[in-house]
Amino acid sequence: LYEHPQGSTTVMPCPVESHTNADGCAALFGGKGDGEQCPQITCPKALGVTMKLVCMGGCCPTCWAPDHVVGLDRHKALENPAVV
Repeated sequence: LYEHPQGSTTVMPCPVESHTNADGCAALFGGKGDGEQCPQITCPKALGVTMKLVCMGGCCPTCWAPDHVVGLDRHKALENPAVV
């Protein structure tokens, strides 16, 4: 679970040890100051549940809620694959 810097609501990068591709994140952040590296997002409410900011391998936190709380809109296979 992501935690904002103490006393701030600025969204900062995820910890380096959680990055799936640390070199890619370094290139993305190159020359950008604090508060400019990641989008300044707030998580919305979906079905009455406020999503949480989490670090899951990316450079910046993303909004997330478990599938059992906010179900994904999953595509179901069509009976006739010729139908578009």
